[in-house]
Amino acid sequence: ASGCTDTDGDGIADSTDNCPVIANINQANLDGDSFGDVCDDDDDDDGVLDVSDQCPNTPLGAAVGSDGCADTDNNRVPDSKDCGPNVANPGQENSDGDGIGDACEAQPIPVMGLELVLLMSGLLFLLGCWWRNRMLMSKTLK
Repeated sequence: ASGCTDTDGDGIADSTDNCPVIANINQANLDGDSFGDVCDDDDDDDGVLDVSDQCPNTPLGAAVGSDGCADTDNNRVPDSKDCGPNVANPGQENSDGDGIGDACEAQPIPVMGLELVLLMSGLLFLLGCWWRNRMLMSKTLK
């Protein structure tokens, strides 16, 4: 830009350059703040500085662990390695080895044993007898 100061020589005037002291022609700014990525200590604005951020392109607003990686359920296991990223399962228990954590799997519907079925049938039979007897008694009292 002729007539305008361009300290870093990247062809973008300092007045509009999001990083006027380091050349960055593409003006990349992942987190949309006022600093270009080459000048920003935390490009993805996740609260973890780039020098220690294991996941430098975490989506804006994602919950992250101390390593900068998304950790939706806050169990200190990055979502990319979590066998159940929406349900806390810090030990990553996966008893059937299917890649879905035990805490995330649908629980089976309990099956009633024969003893319980017979008990319930007996109770229903007794209830039916009681009701029939009650109806008969009410008719005879009228």
